[in-house]
Amino acid sequence: MSNNVQTDHKTNNITTLHRYKTQFNADSVEWCPHDPYRHFFVCANYQFTETQQRIGLILLFSLTSSNELKLWQTIDTSAVLDQKWCPNCPILAVVNASSTIEIYKLSAHLELITSLTLSCEALILSVDWSNEHEIICSDSRGSWHKLKFDQNELRLQDSYKAHEFEAWIAAFYYWNTSIFYTGGDDAVLLMFDMRSGTAPISKNRSHEAGVTSVHANRNKEFQIVTVTMRMCDFGMYVI
Repeated sequence: MSNNVQTDHKTNNITTLHRYKTQFNADSVEWCPHDPYRHFFVCANYQFTETQQRIGLILLFSLTSSNELKLWQTIDTSAVLDQKWCPNCPILAVVNASSTIEIYKLSAHLELITSLTLSCEALILSVDWSNEHEIICSDSRGSWHKLKFDQNELRLQDSYKAHEFEAWIAAFYYWNTSIFYTGGDDAVLLMFDMRSGTAPISKNRSHEAGVTSVHANRNKEFQIVTVTMRMCDFGMYVI
């Protein structure tokens, strides 16, 4: 890997259209990328209560043709840490503090299709879809878990202890989803190729803080972007 950081100093005017005060802490917002639901988005909520419980909400919003914000649906669940829409259809994967992956389908509203609770007894911190209905997620004990969503059921395929501390992120390389990356609180970025087994095929230790986000460029092959816990610390890597 080579570090090839480029900074664009151009700025654009950004206008705030709406503000909404959520009941709990809001930690994830995802627009639905599929017709006819592109005016819908979900907002995930997380709260740690005085009784040491982690509770959460999934809020489904719509933006009307007159540009009005409408709360469409509220779902009570365990504290939500991440959520992602499937790239092929209006199906949402949600991961939470109860070691559970939930799958919802959007039609008139969000409907729970299936769920799977892992035996890791950890917070599931991130989730991502491949192009072929596979799911990768990471947890607070440093492991990743790979699952398959097929015929409305979730099946665990593999798990691996990858990081010494929290594995903040797991993300597929969209140009070849046999490959995925994980980033951890140990400041290590790992690359995996399932054709070679579960152990990492590459380790990058150039980050100076925990790796919290990894994203493969869908428009440009061999390029991923990472973000760390340090304010405004990001890197672009050519693989």
